Amino acid sequence: MADYDQILKYLVRKAKAGDDRAFKEIIKILDSDLKKISNKYYIVGSDDNDVLQECRIGVWKAIKDFDENGGMTFKNFSVNLCVKRHLITAMSHANTQKFKLQNDAVSLSTPISQNDEDGVQTYADYIPDPSADLLNQYIIQEEFNTNLELIAEKLTDLEASIFNQYAYNSSYKDIAKALDVKPKTVDNALMRIRKKSSETYQHYLLNHTFIKYGVSTFGYGVSTFSIYEDITMGICSNLTV
Repeated sequence: MADYDQILKYLVRKAKAGDDRAFKEIIKILDSDLKKISNKYYIVGSDDNDVLQECRIGVWKAIKDFDENGGMTFKNFSVNLCVKRHLITAMSHANTQKFKLQNDAVSLSTPISQNDEDGVQTYADYIPDPSADLLNQYIIQEEFNTNLELIAEKLTDLEASIFNQYAYNSSYKDIAKALDVKPKTVDNALMRIRKKSSETYQHYLLNHTFIKYGVSTFGYGVSTFSIYEDITMGICSNLTV
């Protein structure tokens, strides 16, 4: 036993001096003891190998702090004192991280400002209402579909065919070839479609309000240009006339 302690003391001196092989030899000697200890501890978010690695870190700390004249053998000092102390510290740190999100969380009802006009404002007041945007998008889509139907009523058979082809991003030449007409005919038809679309939508803006929603379309900032562009550029590819 005395020889065993002397061997460990010798290896500790060399490990302190930076000898990696000495450190590895110490780990090899204490390996069975370290595995027994690691099996008794659990660190949040870690597996068995992680816990064993923490034990080895504890041994390294023991090497740095070991005093040959302190009255303890290195094995007792490292395994029963330093390693266990390091594991407890690691467990405590892991538990702190586990509840970090909860500890750092802020209630949505926490007041962040106060004034005479609006009173107390909280974080919840600054969260956008997704349903408001959903209604906006629904109304815009309703306008879009309504205008497509109105335009479709004004198109000739040729214009409707060209519009359907154009909706698939076909070129003038491709459309002309598919419909057996001249490219100029396609160009002239698209100009008429744009004119009819513009007139239809302008008339719609002057006369149409979504009564059933109790909201004017102007209140939602609907862009005449954007819807007109969508219609005339053939965004709706499923138009049938």
